Amino acid sequence: MRNREEQLWDYLEGRLTGNEKTALEKWLAAAPGNRRQLEEITVLNDALHSMEADAPSLRFAARVMEAWEPELALRTAPLETRTDKRIVYAIGTLLAGALLLTLGLFLFLPGGGSEGRLVPESEVIGIGDALGKFLAGFGKYALGLITLLSMILVERYLHYRHYLRTENAVH
Repeated sequence: MRNREEQLWDYLEGRLTGNEKTALEKWLAAAPGNRRQLEEITVLNDALHSMEADAPSLRFAARVMEAWEPELALRTAPLETRTDKRIVYAIGTLLAGALLLTLGLFLFLPGGGSEGRLVPESEVIGIGDALGKFLAGFGKYALGLITLLSMILVERYLHYRHYLRTENAVH
């Protein structure tokens, strides 16, 4: 059931059913305070109906969009990140070292490289055939993986440099 105030508003606007209207009129006649409540709501209702609705200015939409522009820019712009160059150089050095190690293992260990090995199998000391075969097989995959990771690192670094240049040009 709705509260009395809602019923009074509905009574003023003619939205009550016959039974609800009869019950409310009995309640209004029961006490002078009830009638005063209706009069207060009637005054407020008349005041609201006499007011003209303000039309938004012609620049309203433009001002709203201008106010939202910084917020929209933050949502669409990539996040500004700071990468320490020492980290980039350390990762690059690590990948280059791993690439050279893999290439060295691939070329110099028995079972790796081509038929014309740079180091004869008889001169390799301290590494058994099983380890040499494992590293030779693994070296092919590691070489591809390291190359792929190096390419991704270089691409991300170049993208970051391009982003910094465009940011500096804008500001």
